[in-house]
Amino acid sequence: AAGLARAALAPYSPDGWRIAPLTREGARGLYHRTLALAFLMGGLFFVEYLGARHLEPPRELVLFYRVLADCALAGFILLLLPERLWRRRETAPQAPVHAPGYAPPGGHPAGRPSGRHGPPRLGKTLRIAAAFVAASILLLSLAGFDALASYLATSLVQSVVVLGLAVLVHGVARDTITLALAGTLAPAGSGAGSREDGGPVRDGDTMLRFWLVAAANMVLALVVAAALLMSWGLAWTDLRGWLADAAEGVRIGSFRFSVTDLLFAALVFAALLVATRWLQRILETRVFPQTRLDAGMRNSLKTTVGYAGLLVAVAAGISTAGIDLSNLAIIAGALSVGIGFGLQNIVNNFVSGLILLVERPVKVGDWIVVGEHQGYVQRINVRATEILTFHRSSVIIPNSELLSSAVTNWTHKDPVVRIEIPVGVSYASDVELVRDTLLDVAASHPEVRRDPEPFVLFTSFGDSSLDFDLRCFAHADRAFGIATEMRFEIVRRFRERGIEIPFPQRDLHLHGLDGLPVAGRAEPPEGGGDRGPEPPPAR
Repeated sequence: AAGLARAALAPYSPDGWRIAPLTREGARGLYHRTLALAFLMGGLFFVEYLGARHLEPPRELVLFYRVLADCALAGFILLLLPERLWRRRETAPQAPVHAPGYAPPGGHPAGRPSGRHGPPRLGKTLRIAAAFVAASILLLSLAGFDALASYLATSLVQSVVVLGLAVLVHGVARDTITLALAGTLAPAGSGAGSREDGGPVRDGDTMLRFWLVAAANMVLALVVAAALLMSWGLAWTDLRGWLADAAEGVRIGSFRFSVTDLLFAALVFAALLVATRWLQRILETRVFPQTRLDAGMRNSLKTTVGYAGLLVAVAAGISTAGIDLSNLAIIAGALSVGIGFGLQNIVNNFVSGLILLVERPVKVGDWIVVGEHQGYVQRINVRATEILTFHRSSVIIPNSELLSSAVTNWTHKDPVVRIEIPVGVSYASDVELVRDTLLDVAASHPEVRRDPEPFVLFTSFGDSSLDFDLRCFAHADRAFGIATEMRFEIVRRFRERGIEIPFPQRDLHLHGLDGLPVAGRAEPPEGGGDRGPEPPPAR
């Protein structure tokens, strides 16, 4: 009892991790009270064994002993039920999984909010039911119904033991599945956050982990239900008869569905899926690093292996469940009619996805422009492709659009792109000095490629300036940043060397103004008379 309680509750764990996700105070309180209950049960069983085998106590003493024992057991069960002992610990934020090279925007918290404080609803319901039974034991014992009280006390204690073992087995199964998928042990001191949801899991294994844990929970729930029924008086012969009826299954037409076949089919499917993930992990960590394949080819091969393994797992699971695969030809024929009428776009995108994986005009990590969207390819799925834009938003583009429309791929063959910086200078500037200054700026930047080397084009004689173009080459990931840094440097050097970047200028020439009146000046009268006082000067 002490070993199992310490394993499940870990009351003195230095990093706060435990299979039962409780607070440290709650775990210690439950641990001590569980030990006290275990010692009480051991003492009671010891006394009962001696009394039954070696003594013949009077019946009144036996009844008095039973009342005391039942009340003590019920009291200790009630001590295990306060809500403060069952509060769940806070979960630390967990960083989300992103594609390689992704940097989350500043100022946004990474991960999920710290989580649950109170006990789950199912646990609360079980505690209320246990408290009701324990209170009933006390009342029945004091009222003289000692046989019923003893039955309820024994069944309740056995139920508590079964549920405690279930919590321990559930935690071990959950962490075993997680560690098997993660491939590495959780680092020491990872704390409650990494283990609260099962430990470090890669993005591709999240769904597989969910289904494996769900299958393990389902099997554990069936076993616990059977153990609870037996602890409350169900005979093993009756339970075995129920299991035999379930194993024989239900026959529908020519098919027979049984629980054992379905469970075995699920087990085969899960095993093949785990093997597929394991093979993908081996390719990614051991095989691909020894080759010269680029990231796009690696992703294509890994994705192909994943889908092939999924198809094999589905086919094996269906065959194990007792369904003849040859009968699926009729279903496939019926589906083909529906595909011809209503699922054309889905099939088109599916086939386009396969073409993208094989032909690879677009691969993971490419910088592409599709219509009004541009960004880096994050994932190529069978139906659609995910693009991470420069605004950090994900755009899902159907695969058929990548094959039927024009796509600009900046990094298809080479990640190096050309940077163009147009500059205009005044007509009074020394053009050779301008050219040398621009080339010096490009040559002084450490991220500008020397091959091909930078060059300057004298593009045109503009209306207000002499127009030049500085062109150089750099990596696509840093193109915008390099261009900005070079513009700052161009402005600084132009000011140092007296090179002017002019404003737009216009010369306005007015003709035929001799016959127009001028404001503020009176016209002389005809005949040359007195012209009157002089008008005020015009402003």
